[in-house]
Amino acid sequence: MEYVADLMRALKYRTGVSNKALMVEWDLPKNVVGEIVTEASRIVRAELTDHDRVISKITVALDRVIDDAIASGDNASVVKAAQVWAQVSGAGAPQRVELHQDLAALSPEQLAARKAELLARLTAKPADPPFEVIEVKALPPGGEE
Repeated sequence: MEYVADLMRALKYRTGVSNKALMVEWDLPKNVVGEIVTEASRIVRAELTDHDRVISKITVALDRVIDDAIASGDNASVVKAAQVWAQVSGAGAPQRVELHQDLAALSPEQLAARKAELLARLTAKPADPPFEVIEVKALPPGGEE
């Protein structure tokens, strides 16, 4: 089972193809190989969705990136990796959100325009620093202060 999980982790496992190869290599029936593959898949999925494990892997990778960037004098990469590290670890500065409009009062056209604007902001290349500080303000019904 661990062998199959290792194949999956390395992205070398191919559904259908790998099953048949393992049946021949191990001289096992299809249902037994299927059970092994199913359990290996559960193990790998659990690893990939374990929040603490994911954070650990990301921070280890970022540690290597930072060390390599420092060694090569690439200060921009050091700063970027440190910003990502802070964001992933929760050590970054908190973000504030500002609500300007009562969305329920907008027409379908206005909602579509607002959606396009927000999507553009989400997909835009981040500015330096990567976070925009905006003020949060609750408005009463009707959107008037």
